[in-house]
Amino acid sequence: MQDGIVARFLADHCPSTRFRLCKERKRLPDTVEDFLWQGGAKGVFVKLGGFDDYHGEMAAISRASLLLYPGQHLATALISTGRQLVRVGTGDGIVHHVWDAYGAIERLVPAAVPAAHTARQRFGQLPFEQLNRLHKPIAWASIAILPLLLLLVWRRRDLADLAMLTATIGTALMANAFVCGVLSNPVDRYGARLVWIATFLLVIAIARLAPAVTRSNRWILEPRLLLWPGKLSPA
Repeated sequence: MQDGIVARFLADHCPSTRFRLCKERKRLPDTVEDFLWQGGAKGVFVKLGGFDDYHGEMAAISRASLLLYPGQHLATALISTGRQLVRVGTGDGIVHHVWDAYGAIERLVPAAVPAAHTARQRFGQLPFEQLNRLHKPIAWASIAILPLLLLLVWRRRDLADLAMLTATIGTALMANAFVCGVLSNPVDRYGARLVWIATFLLVIAIARLAPAVTRSNRWILEPRLLLWPGKLSPA
């Protein structure tokens, strides 16, 4: 829906008595979050049957559109994967209007009510914008450096034990971007919960490289020597 595939499918198949969604095509929102949650009990998704009764038609539309528009599915999948890869902001999903949670706390853990209702999250006072000025550039840089780091650990024997770890982390980030971006939709919390391992790996690699680098200053003039350590002689 968010990529426009559902709109194309409905334009090609409506009006149709087979698909209940045809009657609501003019009310469809632009995002999947709005489709699932907007309007509450009066929303389009709930009106169509919600999670209990509408999954069959959604599955049928998904399968049919995959067969009819494979190129569009592939293109949007690649775009969604790329978007998810860079969606790494901290704080996504941490909101103050979690009334069901507060109700559960009041019923089940009354001793925690004062803390829950005076927390900064309760009043939207957590400064995630400030944190993201630091978090996001570091996360993006860590992702961008991963391919170079993989080449580095492959070329240097003293870092060979990091090669599998580097490849695994790179694969994990790409798989996470594909699964979350394509099968759900790109949002920051899906990327933020995993991207820190790329930064952690970078810190490990720097710590491992530091002794070799401090033994010689030639790499400053010839950075390529980091990839060919055999040519790196003591100062």
